[in-house]
Amino acid sequence: MREEDEIRAAVIALAEAQAAGEDISDQLPHGEVAAEAAEASPFGDDMSEEEQRDAAIALVLDAVRAATREGRLAQPSEWEAAGLVPPAMTAEDVEMAVYDALMEHGDPMPEGASATGEGSAQAARPVNRHVHSAFSSSNGRCVGTSPFKHKAASAKEEQMTEMEPLADSSAVEEPRGDVGRSDRASSAATGTAQWAVPPSEDCPSESECPAAPTETSREGESGYPSASTEGGHEVESECPAPPTETGEAAPLPYDCTNIRLLMGKASYYLYDASAMTGAYGRWAFLAAEDDPVTAFVECVREESSVYPRPMARTNLANDPFRMDAEAVEAAFAEARAQGRADDIERTEASNGDVYFYSTAYLSPARAKALAEWDAVERKRNV
Repeated sequence: MREEDEIRAAVIALAEAQAAGEDISDQLPHGEVAAEAAEASPFGDDMSEEEQRDAAIALVLDAVRAATREGRLAQPSEWEAAGLVPPAMTAEDVEMAVYDALMEHGDPMPEGASATGEGSAQAARPVNRHVHSAFSSSNGRCVGTSPFKHKAASAKEEQMTEMEPLADSSAVEEPRGDVGRSDRASSAATGTAQWAVPPSEDCPSESECPAAPTETSREGESGYPSASTEGGHEVESECPAPPTETGEAAPLPYDCTNIRLLMGKASYYLYDASAMTGAYGRWAFLAAEDDPVTAFVECVREESSVYPRPMARTNLANDPFRMDAEAVEAAFAEARAQGRADDIERTEASNGDVYFYSTAYLSPARAKALAEWDAVERKRNV
């Protein structure tokens, strides 16, 4: 019998035995499978514990970037199942190693950003320049008043402001008389322009200023001989050059650039800031922490303060929250019961769409008008 026929017969026999309910685990080639698994493992037997630690951190950061591209946060609880924990470490060891590496070599929590706490999204976000800007629809004047009067008055004030320094400068120039001309003549003779600015009393004279160090003094001060020159070109000295103050550090085996950390109740979450905005990272964090009340309160206040506009109830039905109308209303009621939403109100458009807004940033009349525009009037103008 040929070898191919023998293999085929053995496979058929194993399949029939497995179908009959027999245990065929002893007949499987465990040694070959284990060898293949060892070859596929990123942690070799010849690697030291430090090398395994660095390799685990590098693999975790790559997994974080891959998860961010999929629109989700990375969590330490996923790393052991993904094969990112080396044999010499536990899952907790890898979690702490990644945290220490980010704190030492990365910028996981940039200045001004807060990883936890209600309202951190507003604290980390810069001030919106367009809320009160020159391009605002409300320029601060009464309706019907011509803006040209304001422009003419401001132009006149600017003209008067510009003329004041000219009058002061002419008053200073008059007493100088012939002194200025003599200064200019002496400057022309010496080829300098020092007449333009008279010497100040605070500036010491040339005799008081210390002389520039000579080559000999430089050599004595630094401790290293200075380079000689031949033909205007610097010639390297036979003595070794002085060492630099900042030596070049060895490159890290992993890259912490743009990795951000959000601290949760039990552990932390990571994402890549080059592929995910801080706002969406905060929303994904609230969704992962399963805190619908905080998510509702922060999103409503952010919409009211940044844009500013009321937030539609259907907005929280999108990723990453996926909250239906009942869940949003329950979060609103719970926030009111906890005393965390005293500034949040509810309004409805004429078609029945529900919106929420913060009275700290929007008045009830403006919020209702914006809700009506978003739900009804905007669609009529498309």
